Amino acid sequence: MVEHLTYGQKHQRTAVCYLSRLGNPGFLTRNFFHSLLVDDSHQNCDLWVILKGYGPDQTDPVLAGLPAKLRDRIRLLRINDNGYDINAYFAAAAAIDSPLFLFFNSYSQLLGANWLEYYHNAFEKIGGDGLVGATGSFERMLEDDPWPNIHIRSNGFMIARDRFLNINAGPLETKRDCNRFEAGPGSMTRQILEDGKQVVLVDKSGRVVKPQDWPGAGIFRSHRQQNLLVGDNRCYAWDMARNSKRRRLARLAFGDQAIAPNIGLVDRGKAFIQWNKFRLRSVLNNGDSAGSDDR
Repeated sequence: MVEHLTYGQKHQRTAVCYLSRLGNPGFLTRNFFHSLLVDDSHQNCDLWVILKGYGPDQTDPVLAGLPAKLRDRIRLLRINDNGYDINAYFAAAAAIDSPLFLFFNSYSQLLGANWLEYYHNAFEKIGGDGLVGATGSFERMLEDDPWPNIHIRSNGFMIARDRFLNINAGPLETKRDCNRFEAGPGSMTRQILEDGKQVVLVDKSGRVVKPQDWPGAGIFRSHRQQNLLVGDNRCYAWDMARNSKRRRLARLAFGDQAIAPNIGLVDRGKAFIQWNKFRLRSVLNNGDSAGSDDR
């Protein structure tokens, strides 16, 4: 049974979890937390950093450089380095006693203000249950999978704890297993839909977007992605791709409904600065480490 709370109660009791994996380049954590500092809508939530693979005396070094008002509110959850991001989310949901979770992966970057309010409003609009994401797609893993393969991507999604822990995840031993969890025939999204609940996206203006409207929403691989609330490395790669590749990826995501206008060098330059501004600042000031796998 999902605990139904008022908006204010959920706002205060939501666990916002960011995944930091040992070996990640520091700019990833900077991207997330500096983008979080754009506004103060996060003030009344619980901020968690999932430290994946860190030793008992280790932590993400970026955290020490955050403003004290933010750093002092962050809670740490240490887990081993087994598995991938989905494994880490399940470990966090099992360990943290909050009714509602908002998970961000290592590559997530907030692209607008009021993000937590927008997520909560969207969650309330679908009945206080179901699934709210920032990006989603119809893309199939295999050619003979059903179309459209509606699924929420895992770079930024809100879900009730009880709902999440009762998802039939199947094996999560390989990257392919995690892809199946996200976009396979028995995906998290599909299980929620089959249970009669709703799945929606929320954009940077707070608009709640149902699956039938995703192809033209300007969110993931649509138009110029101008309405993205939360982006990641896949969104960035699409912004920087040549027009022919952008069209191909958009068709994989949305078939005949795909909308991918041509962009020029100026647009790519703007996108590069948008996605790399904190990394560039770090390199200019202090340098940065590099090297990570995609776990």
